[in-house]
Amino acid sequence: MPVHVSRLSGLLRLLALCLVLFLPAGCAGTQQSDASLPRLPSVSLPEGSSVHVAVTGQDPPASDMASLVSAYLQSECSLRIADSPRDADAVVRLHIRDIFVSGTSRRIAEPGAAFSRGAVGTMLGATVGSLAGGRSGALWGAVGGAALGLGVAASETGGSNNIWAMKTDVEITSGGKPATSTEIVVQAQPAKRKEDALPALEDALAQAVVRAFRSPRHE
Repeated sequence: MPVHVSRLSGLLRLLALCLVLFLPAGCAGTQQSDASLPRLPSVSLPEGSSVHVAVTGQDPPASDMASLVSAYLQSECSLRIADSPRDADAVVRLHIRDIFVSGTSRRIAEPGAAFSRGAVGTMLGATVGSLAGGRSGALWGAVGGAALGLGVAASETGGSNNIWAMKTDVEITSGGKPATSTEIVVQAQPAKRKEDALPALEDALAQAVVRAFRSPRHE
C-alpha cells in the first residue's frame, strides 16, 4: 500500500477517535420518582366524576399547567374535566408561589467514563505516534494519549448544576367540604437554568395532584 494511502487511513481513524473522545456525555433524566413526591390529603371520587383545575401565580403559564394537570387526572384517574368550578364535583386550585434554587449538585464523572476516555486517548495517541515515528512513536503517543484522555475525564467533574424547586399552594374542594390549602414543594433533577428544569417541575406537581385522587388500591 502506498505511504500516502496508509497515512490517509490513519488520519481518518484519528478523526473518528477524536469525535468519540470529545463528544459530551448524555443528559440525565428528569423524572421525579413517585416515592419522593410530597403527599396531599387524599380525595375519594367515583370514576366518571368531574374536576376543574385552576392555576395562578408565577411561571409556568397558568393555562399550560392547568391543561397538564387536567390531562393527568383524566388519563390516570378516569375523571371528566369540567369547564367551570360550578359544573365540577371537585375543584383543584394551584397557586404557584415561587420557583427557586434549593441547592447545588456537583458533577462527578463515573469511573467507567474515565476508563473509556483513557482507553480512547491511548488509541488516539498510538495512532498519531505511529504516523509520526513508527513503533517508538506509537509507544510515546499511547502514553501521551492516555494522559490526555484522563485529563478530559477529570475536566468533566468540574462545575455544578442548580437544584430547582417549585413551591405551590394546593387547594382541593370536593363534596361540599371546606377547602384546605396545603403548601408543597417539588424538585427537579439538577439543571443550569430554570427553563431547563421547568418541564420536570410541572410534571412533578401534576403527579402530586394525581396521587391525591388515587384510591389506596392504586398506590
